[in-house]
Amino acid sequence: RMKMIPHKSKGCDRIVSASQGLCRSIAPVSGRPARPVLKASTLYATQAQGAAQPSTSELVVTSEQQQRQAQKIKLARRDRSISWERWELLMFERENDEDDGVTEEAGPSEADPVLLAAGGEDDASVSASSALSAGYFSHFDDPLAHEPYLADKVLINAYRQAITGNAALMKGKVVLDLGCGPAHLAIMCAQAGAKRVYAVEASEGAAAMAQRVVSAAGLSGIITVLQGDVEQLQLGEQVDVIVSDWMGPMLLGGGMLRSVALAKQRLLKPGGVVLPDLSELFVVGVEDRDYLMGTKERFEKLAGFDMSAAMTQVVKQPRLDSIARESQVFTAPHSLITLDLSSQDSSALRTSVQGFSMPFQLTALREERLFALMLYWDVSFSGGGQAQQPHVVLSTDPRGPPTSFQQLLLNLPKSIRMAKGAVLSGTITCRPSQPDHRRLDVEVQVEFGGVTASTAYSIPALLRPRNAV
Repeated sequence: RMKMIPHKSKGCDRIVSASQGLCRSIAPVSGRPARPVLKASTLYATQAQGAAQPSTSELVVTSEQQQRQAQKIKLARRDRSISWERWELLMFERENDEDDGVTEEAGPSEADPVLLAAGGEDDASVSASSALSAGYFSHFDDPLAHEPYLADKVLINAYRQAITGNAALMKGKVVLDLGCGPAHLAIMCAQAGAKRVYAVEASEGAAAMAQRVVSAAGLSGIITVLQGDVEQLQLGEQVDVIVSDWMGPMLLGGGMLRSVALAKQRLLKPGGVVLPDLSELFVVGVEDRDYLMGTKERFEKLAGFDMSAAMTQVVKQPRLDSIARESQVFTAPHSLITLDLSSQDSSALRTSVQGFSMPFQLTALREERLFALMLYWDVSFSGGGQAQQPHVVLSTDPRGPPTSFQQLLLNLPKSIRMAKGAVLSGTITCRPSQPDHRRLDVEVQVEFGGVTASTAYSIPALLRPRNAV
């Protein structure tokens, strides 16, 4: 025999509503609203001597009530997949807004085509994209997923020099660390004198890890860790600085450029700083016979079978890799695109949403056979010209120090013999995939010796490096 009893949690008294089977937060003091509980009889009923037995209708939500509740949730949250943590936070914010007589700001005007392009998909596309994004971010719930970046001395030193070496940009300022991971960049900003740092992370596991790291560092009074998407982020104030490790394959891979560009448009003060802000994407021709021959030899005796026929598929797969010898690069590099996140226009956001299509020319520096195109990038921390000279540069040039980013290789279906001084022309088209904008659809068209050929590649959002740094 059972009876209902109040349930108390830290900073919040909660009373179970048996008729609906949901737990409603009353007079919250701190923390976020409680998770909804769908079976009060299971979680909040206790044995009590002499108490009357509640009816089944009092303990379990009826099918009709469940359907009405599900319909409400579907209508209110159809623009993204249902996450109970985010749903509760949204309801809590709405209640506070109603109590204070505050209404949310209107969404973007229909006259703004860039914002509509970034968020104007139909409901089905948005729902599918949200589900795919949830899968992407769940990868970073595992702390080991962050280890390659934290162990990358070139990457960490570049950010440390850019942040601590420009303390004047940080001192007394409000900073947004977007995609904070374990909050290492947020901690750098706090140590450089930032007044307040918002560390935002969409991965629930990574956000929990960041909170523990910040607390252990004694910086909870400066750094606030927030878990969620930047598209729905409301800080209550604008920030002076945005810092983010946003770069992916071909700069656009992973979709973080889009997030930073949106955050800049919505949350950065006029004259604010983005770090890093300048970026440039390059393409270069490489000789890749060692990798292809080694792979063919392995496939010829794989599991006791000759699998070498699969090489046709192998060359179609993009890969992150590092060259074994500098001599593999035998053409002059060609700059494809440059992006400036410090500029006042929306070109970076437009590129992140629409992609790009750019011609290129590669001139052979010696006679060699071209097996693949290699794409790499450089980023600079100029702070819109406000950073100290010389500006810190993080480069993934294959002839420089190796990084965790490595380089993106796109093998051609057939190799091309190029004499010294010969010129290969082509076009590279890169578009965010649909509905998963974190993936990239890439098409390469080349022309050499009067012959034109084209091939297509799909770049996964989580393309794993072949060899760790």
